[in-house]
Amino acid sequence: QTGHYGWSPALQDAFTQAVSHADSHLTPGRVIAQHRDLWRVVGADGECGCSLTGRFRLDARDGDYPVVGDWVGFDPHGALIHLRLPRRTAFSRRAPGAGDQGVQVLCANIDVALIVMSLNGDLNPRRLERYLATVADGGAQAVCVLTKSDLCEDLGAATAQLAASLGETPI
Repeated sequence: QTGHYGWSPALQDAFTQAVSHADSHLTPGRVIAQHRDLWRVVGADGECGCSLTGRFRLDARDGDYPVVGDWVGFDPHGALIHLRLPRRTAFSRRAPGAGDQGVQVLCANIDVALIVMSLNGDLNPRRLERYLATVADGGAQAVCVLTKSDLCEDLGAATAQLAASLGETPI
């Protein structure tokens, strides 16, 4: 079942290297939701709600906790996440209230980010540029999706206005 969520031979190799003989009871899974101290993980046997092991909590640094999209090694019977595999990509921001010190990872291992913008009166090329920069910093490919074209008086002018911001980004 993890194959439906992007499991690959490269991830299998990383998992095998990360899991010691003592942790042979662990199975790979992907985080599909996070709610405070509960992570929803999907693995070969389906979904389960998990917590972090005490060791994971103790050793984790800023940005180390699993987020949606992360691959983890977990014990489905004990409902515990023991480890997180390295991330290919990550969308992050400065942690609220942490100044320049903290980082908050929002999601991980994202290949394509759809940036949805309305062609109504709220069209803002500068906002689009910020979103494109965030996606590029995170390591994903951006695709711009323009909606509400029926509310746009001059579709050609609106897309021309965005062309400079979009560069090579597909629309």
